[in-house]
Amino acid sequence: MNKIIFKPKTDNTTQELQSAIDKAAASGAELIIPAGIYVCGTLFMRSGLTITLERGAYILGSERFEDYSDKVNLFTDAVDNKRGRSLIYADGIENLTIRGEGAIDGRGELFSETHPHHLERPFLVRIMNSKNLSFSGIQLKKSAAWTLHLQNCENIDIKNLFINSRVNGNNDGIDIDSCRSCRIEGCFIDTGDDAICLKSTFDKPCSNVAVTGCVITTNWAGFKVGTESVGDFENITFTNSYIYDCNGCAIKLCPVDGGNLKNLTISNIQLNNATGPIFIAGGDRLREYQHGNSRCTAGTISDILIENMSISPNKFDRALGIKLIIKGNDINIKHLNYYISEKIADKVAPKKPMITLSGNLNAITGAIKELEFDIPEPLPSEFFNVLASQR
Repeated sequence: MNKIIFKPKTDNTTQELQSAIDKAAASGAELIIPAGIYVCGTLFMRSGLTITLERGAYILGSERFEDYSDKVNLFTDAVDNKRGRSLIYADGIENLTIRGEGAIDGRGELFSETHPHHLERPFLVRIMNSKNLSFSGIQLKKSAAWTLHLQNCENIDIKNLFINSRVNGNNDGIDIDSCRSCRIEGCFIDTGDDAICLKSTFDKPCSNVAVTGCVITTNWAGFKVGTESVGDFENITFTNSYIYDCNGCAIKLCPVDGGNLKNLTISNIQLNNATGPIFIAGGDRLREYQHGNSRCTAGTISDILIENMSISPNKFDRALGIKLIIKGNDINIKHLNYYISEKIADKVAPKKPMITLSGNLNAITGAIKELEFDIPEPLPSEFFNVLASQR
């Protein structure tokens, strides 16, 4: 592959870098961005583009809101704000690779709550209606909103990313939205909001998604399905990962906009200082995000397996436990290990693990095929009474 080395000649970095992107994509050359600082507004990715960010290369988001193009697909988010402007953007492309050891930094702290465009603040990377996407090695930092949002895409490979974004509200890490065939592997994710979140804002399935070997710390959910959930979710796995210092429930499964959730496996997960740790809830909010994409009845939750999860007590003032508000079938939760040492047992006892089943108890317990725990002593005997009475 031929190489094009980016060498800006003027102060208009956005225009020059966009020109280099267009040239590299058209010629099939690899675009090399060497060490340096490049302050940019929206950059539009193209089909057939390979970008390599060398170590020490920093693409920084502009401090000017008007530098982020409005010639993009805007959408209404879960809290009714028009969103979609981005630093890195593409719509309807194929064969994009972004790799290397450099960083894309949104400088999201510049769009704080006092900023006049705070509610419209830009995403870091947003790609939609595209296929054959690869992201590897790079750092994604300080987004003003969501960090990496992939919407209605297919054939996605995300590997060994370092994501650090806690400088603003809604600092999600990776949002996989109505996408098919996606693998996320070996990523370190440190976020202020949901770390890895599967969504479906289109009435199209989010399917065949595998997440493995990730290390996650977050102020909200570690791994989440929903709440944006117009389309179905199916064939999802989350395995062999570590979640720590998680203050908003480690695992959340909550499709509430009509989409069905089925065939999901969560296994071999270690939690340390994580609240929750599991919340499963359906609902009938039935919100519309993209015009013409909505459902009129609540979806279902079925064929869920959660197994081999090790759970250490959390330092947050929250109870350990599982809360189920579901209408589903074949919900299997087994081999959850609550580790509570004798040294701190007296402090944990008031916040003992518990099962909370809300709704029609007969219907819910009938949906649970298996529910078992491996819980080392000491633990209050009341917990076992609760567990035995609600199986």
